[in-house]
Amino acid sequence: MRKFHLSHIYITSDLEGSYRVWCYSKVDFKRYLEILLKTKFLDWNFFYWTVVRGKATLRTSNKQNRPPQKVVGILQSYSVPFPESCEKVVYDTGIEKRGTSVLLGGRCG
Repeated sequence: MRKFHLSHIYITSDLEGSYRVWCYSKVDFKRYLEILLKTKFLDWNFFYWTVVRGKATLRTSNKQNRPPQKVVGILQSYSVPFPESCEKVVYDTGIEKRGTSVLLGGRCG
């Protein structure tokens, strides 16, 4: 977080041992991939699909048969608001995985 000068990082969970991390700092795509690769417990499937699609997603929907995400921790830095305009899309990452995401990047304000 300090190395990349990132804003607050919100850690969410809907299942013990399963986490998502939300950070609203704006970085270019190459830096974003570098940040992901420095993440200790990276979901390699998520990384693969980020590279394949060439854009980042922030999943806001619940995973199938799981409760809503709850914030379980915040790594404090500085506050950045959630982007005002983003593209909402439905994507498919395989037979068993389907979700709704908000794309953060190129077309967002």
